[in-house]
Amino acid sequence: MTGNSQALDENAVRRAYARWARFYDAVVGPVTDVGRAAAVAAVNALARKHANAHASDEPMSVLEVGVGSGLSLPGYARTTRITGIDLSTDMLELARRRASERALGHVAALEEMDAGALTYDTGRFDCAVAMYVMSVAPNPEAVLDELARITRPGGEVVIVNHFAKADGWVLWFERKLERVAALIGWHPAFGRERVLNHPDLELVMEKPLGLLRIFTLMRFRRRTDVSS
Repeated sequence: MTGNSQALDENAVRRAYARWARFYDAVVGPVTDVGRAAAVAAVNALARKHANAHASDEPMSVLEVGVGSGLSLPGYARTTRITGIDLSTDMLELARRRASERALGHVAALEEMDAGALTYDTGRFDCAVAMYVMSVAPNPEAVLDELARITRPGGEVVIVNHFAKADGWVLWFERKLERVAALIGWHPAFGRERVLNHPDLELVMEKPLGLLRIFTLMRFRRRTDVSS
């Protein structure tokens, strides 16, 4: 993908979420609740393990990429320290307002940043979370690389996403929707294989979510036998 085409895609994402921002919580929020709750529960379980493994009161550091309007923020355990990033200024304004109004002291920072080019140091976070991000990102492989890089060895990467069906009428419909991907701001026919087989990440859990199994929760462990 060239630099120009990626920039155009990023602009399409910004435009899409600028349109969605006012309605996101009411329209998209209920649809995505099941995946968001599952991801937050997975992070909170890791935070309990982290607390038991460390004698100090040091909170578990978590990066949520694509934090959006911050719907997930109140659900995280107060024993976590949350940093959120998003490409959309409009959505971040909503997240900052939510964190302020609800006095979410465990939210350390909410920053505008490209998930495929994070500015954080390697291994900075104990856990990284990406909810409904991979099929939105202009370069999901770069996002996965960055999630692996900024997670410490032994830490976890938690992903929730919709993945294209293997066959049938649903796959046909998803491919039709791909024609308006720039308008809706995500890729309906996003393949599951695009987040698998990363050399630094080991898949430790995969679970379909919701009545129609439309979303999938995946947990990856950052390998400890890598040089970076």
